[in-house]
Amino acid sequence: MTRRGIKSYVIGWEPGRSRAVASLQLEDGSHHAVKVETAAELAALATILKESPVFLYENGLIVTGWEPIKA
Repeated sequence: MTRRGIKSYVIGWEPGRSRAVASLQLEDGSHHAVKVETAAELAALATILKESPVFLYENGLIVTGWEPIKA
């Protein structure tokens, strides 16, 4: 499965429609909209995107890079 690096992101809340919005900019310059349905999903996405590096797989999976386990 192909993964692409996430270069930057924008997340927010659209009060007129009471919904979250999110978009990712990938390393190749393309943009990918992310469907976010709840505030909890928005919070989880924000937490993941604070990590580095972060990748998007072709099936929509968003993951961080490997991290060492801290003792």
